[in-house]
Amino acid sequence: MSTMAIIPAKGESKGVHAKNRRIIGGKPLVLWTIQQALIAESIDLVVVSSEAPIIREMAILEGAAAIPRPPRLAKDTTSTEDVIEHALTVVKPEPDNIVLLQPTSPVRRPSDIDTCVDMLQTYNSVLTVVPSHRFFWARDNDTSVPVNYVVGKRPRRQEISNRYMENGSIYTFHTKGFNMYKNRLFGKIGLYEMNYWSKFEIDDEEDFALVDWILSGGPEDYKPQPDFIRGARP
Repeated sequence: MSTMAIIPAKGESKGVHAKNRRIIGGKPLVLWTIQQALIAESIDLVVVSSEAPIIREMAILEGAAAIPRPPRLAKDTTSTEDVIEHALTVVKPEPDNIVLLQPTSPVRRPSDIDTCVDMLQTYNSVLTVVPSHRFFWARDNDTSVPVNYVVGKRPRRQEISNRYMENGSIYTFHTKGFNMYKNRLFGKIGLYEMNYWSKFEIDDEEDFALVDWILSGGPEDYKPQPDFIRGARP
């Protein structure tokens, strides 16, 4: 069974200018994900999809492959599924499994990737999550409504169990299923629970500062792999 990691990495972004190239935790953001994928034992090929030559050059220098992404697939409206489909038209033969790794959710370990790939023996697709005990609300025009509890029967926070939030870090799935459903999630879906700190994604400058602190070894219960801190290549 062959497994390919796809890392979609645009050159430009709205919330944080050129965030994939910005230094975070001592290295460009995208390198965290590239190095994690290269170290993961379950991945046979690491592919970075980008319209930016500088990002493709970084990927190749690290030992990954790079796919030039057409401008039509580098827009804010482009779906990640479109990027995956494009990659599959370039990489031949098609792998049996795909691992989607988003650079904007870099708080992960190579062992997390390996576990998610291993779960494909049981599931058709897998996503990473963190537990959530929060109360959620939504706005419906001028009305505010609770999403996961009933007003007047407010549970204790500890009683909100079996609720999970996607952290956007790792998605694994069978290629045949993706080609059929054109979606990263399908069939029997498995959840892999990750560390609390993995829930932080980079969408704006505040997120960038927080994740920089995490990747720099800030939290006591999360330490990046030592090689990552030193900036050594795998």
